[in-house]
Amino acid sequence: MREPAAALATALVILLSGCSGAADPGGENGQGTAATAAAPRGAGSTSSSTSTSTSSTSSTSTTTTLPGPAGIEEVRGVAFTPGLELDVVHPRGGGPWPVVVLLHGGGWVGGAPDDVAPLARALAAEGIVVFNAPYRVVFAGGGYPTSFEDAACAVRFARQEADRYRGDPRRVVLAGYSAGAHIGAVVALAGDEYQSGCLAGNGTPLPDGFVGIAGPYDVDAFGSLLGVFFGAPPDEAPERWERGNPMKLVDRRPELSVRLVVGERDPLEQLSISFHLALTDAGHDSRLDVVSGATHASIDDPDADAGAAVAAVLELARP
Repeated sequence: MREPAAALATALVILLSGCSGAADPGGENGQGTAATAAAPRGAGSTSSSTSTSTSSTSSTSTTTTLPGPAGIEEVRGVAFTPGLELDVVHPRGGGPWPVVVLLHGGGWVGGAPDDVAPLARALAAEGIVVFNAPYRVVFAGGGYPTSFEDAACAVRFARQEADRYRGDPRRVVLAGYSAGAHIGAVVALAGDEYQSGCLAGNGTPLPDGFVGIAGPYDVDAFGSLLGVFFGAPPDEAPERWERGNPMKLVDRRPELSVRLVVGERDPLEQLSISFHLALTDAGHDSRLDVVSGATHASIDDPDADAGAAVAAVLELARP
């Protein structure tokens, strides 16, 4: 059996490899490429899309029509907090549809909504309005508390703007992958502590359900390695580490339903198991799906093992 310290070191490498453009170091050839940290797309920036542009919704966002069995549209570049833009992927007609806020991974130092865009489109094709949101990352103004503030703002913004995309503001689920699952878990349990700097004037940052996909839910397990995120090691800033640790927040919001998904071959599997057990002990309706044969990189890929994540989101979005 692998020693715990070695397993956590491997887990951190895999988390960091979740940045945009990085390969999984645990892939079939066993040779991952170095992670490339990417700052979140900011207001006024541009991004490319392989879909055909059909119309413009404002001076800063564009609407594209994407292929899919349900017929979906994507609105890119929607400002939701100063300096950051999210993308909205939604069914083309009908509704009102459940709403999901999706947070990408990237090891806290990189990543972008484009990294989980295939998952967002898979959810939209199932009748979900997806707000695919960035958050400021370390070395780009992020870390504690700003990354949590951005995620909390995305929930508030999604609830406020849901009607615009035929979404139902009464049912908003927060979902996160990898580092985004850590940030999402904190916001789902204690998001009312992070409410500064948001373009949404009203609404709660607390979601109606949470789906964590391959998340590192106990930051204490990584020790001082996450000092760069919290701005200090745990012995120098214990309050920050406690407030930013989902495992220390499980007694909050016992009415919150949680679904956790992790791959059987993911070094973070044990953290998901421990978080699930802690949530259950605290009174939450929590369920854990360990996907046989899945890795950290494959669990959010609709062409691989993301079926369990999609099913978990649909279960909470359509109670």
